[in-house]
Amino acid sequence: MKGEIIKLIYLYTFSAIGLILVVISCVKIVDILLRTYIFKDADMIYTYFPENISENEQTRKIQIETIRSERQRSISSSISMLIVGLPLFIYHWRILRKDNFY
Repeated sequence: MKGEIIKLIYLYTFSAIGLILVVISCVKIVDILLRTYIFKDADMIYTYFPENISENEQTRKIQIETIRSERQRSISSSISMLIVGLPLFIYHWRILRKDNFY
């Protein structure tokens, strides 16, 4: 009886952790897609240098490079959470359903 309760708590805990990882990674991926394709200026920080136009262009290029690298880091983090979270959730949830805990 006590072993069954501990097993049940373990399975539900790791199923929940896997599901949370999947949800967070999906939210981050949707956020990145929205900022990339719909709200294109959401990441831009506008600076104005009236005295030197070339400095303004250089600052803009640096911003674009920074935003691209940040998006790449974020998408790789989201994909890795999805790769870890989805099997974690599926494995533990199948055990729960198979053992009629569900």
